[in-house]
This record gives sequence, structure tokens and C-alpha cells, in this order.
Amino acid sequence: MVFEIKNNRLIKYTNEPEIKKIIIPDGIEIIDKYAFYGCHNIESVYIPESVRLIYWSAFENCQNLMSFSVDKNNAKFYTVNGCLYERLKNNSGSLVKVPEGMEYIEIPDTGWWTSAFSEYSKFAVINIYNQSGNRIILKRSELDRNGEYNSIFMNNVNQLIYNLDTSVHISRAVKTSIMMQMYFSHWSGFHDINNFNAVFKGIIDREETETIRKILDEGKLITKRNINTYIRYADENEHYSVFDMLSEYKEENYGEF
Repeated sequence: MVFEIKNNRLIKYTNEPEIKKIIIPDGIEIIDKYAFYGCHNIESVYIPESVRLIYWSAFENCQNLMSFSVDKNNAKFYTVNGCLYERLKNNSGSLVKVPEGMEYIEIPDTGWWTSAFSEYSKFAVINIYNQSGNRIILKRSELDRNGEYNSIFMNNVNQLIYNLDTSVHISRAVKTSIMMQMYFSHWSGFHDINNFNAVFKGIIDREETETIRKILDEGKLITKRNINTYIRYADENEHYSVFDMLSEYKEENYGEF
């Protein structure tokens, strides 16, 4: 293996097509930015005890990378399901990097670096779990369809999920999907939807009748105060299937008023 090393800093690995498993030498303390950029043949990376700093772009564009492993005595980094995490001072973790070759990802209750995901990642589905075991599903097809799959987008998803910041810039379709999943799975700390009016109008615009039915059955977000607004909105925008659902719900629950 050909490494360029200076002062315990791994500056660059020279790609060798026949090498699929990378073992970073013990004694390396820093893995520099773009150190492994474009090493498409790499399938696994071993990180020794000595590594204490990894730059965000160190493993970018390694499209066949399937897993990381870390020496058990490393105080700074660890792995879960092949993904690389940073150990924080409060004993929580932060996702550093998802191997770009992975197609199915499970993430425990944690935040992540903005570079944890990249445009080269192959994942089809990400399952995100909180401490109660509730799950949010992010589908690659949905993210691609909205043209927003990049590190900035994933950082905004992080803000929405872990900081409950509904003001972040995410397309309405994806934001609605995430928020509704959080609401119906009773995601920890997510008890109200401050901008529900805009979210629900987006659901009406896409005529997501299954989601609307779940909201109506749940019986908390659609009220006597706001149902006329949504009926009128559905009628004005020619969403007649939703108009019928809401009108029927109004009649069953509130009668004419």
C-alpha cells in the first residue's frame, strides 16, 4: 500500500486497483482531506487506535466502499453497522461517513456530519431510529426526485429531525413525508406541527389520500376551526377526491355549521 505520510498525517493514498481492503498504518493521527478521493476499488477501511482526526472529505467518491472498522481502543471513532461515527464528550455519537457502496442503512439516535452522505452514495433506503425505537424512512428515490440529495440537504434533514427545526429548506414533498412520519410514530419531542397549514395544503395539492385518511383517523390535526379552510382550498384547486373526503369527515364529525 502506497501512503503519503508527513508528521503522522496521512496526506494521500495512491490508488492500487488490486487492493480492496485498506489498513491505515498505526501511528497515523490525522487523515487529510481527499486522502482517498476517487479510490473506487476500495471495499473496506480499517482505522487504527492512533487516529484522532478525520477530515470531512477524506473518503469522498469511494463508490464501492462497503464498511469501516475501527480499533476497539480508539477513543475518538467507532463503527455501527459498518458506518463510521465520532464519539462525543457526552457519550453520544455523530455519524461521520456512510460507506458509499452501502444500499441499506440503519442509523441510531444521533446527529451526523454534513458530509456523512454524498452524491456518490448508492443507498436506496435510510432507516433512522430514535431512542424509543420509532423510525423515519428516507427513500433515495424520493430525495432524487426532488433534486435535493446532497450534504446540505442531509444537514437540513438533521436539523428537522434532531432539532425539530421546521424552518429549514427542504422541498415541501420531502418535508411533509418526514414530518408526517415523525408525527404518526410519536417521535420523541415532536408533539405539534407549527406550520401544519402549509404542510397539509401541500398534501392536498399532491392528493395524498392515504396520508389524509391517517390524519383524519388520528383526529387531532383537523379541527372544527380549520376544516372549512381545507375544504375550500381543495375545491378551489380542483382536488375533488380530497374535497369529498373532507366534506364527508365534516358532516360525520361536526354536522353543518
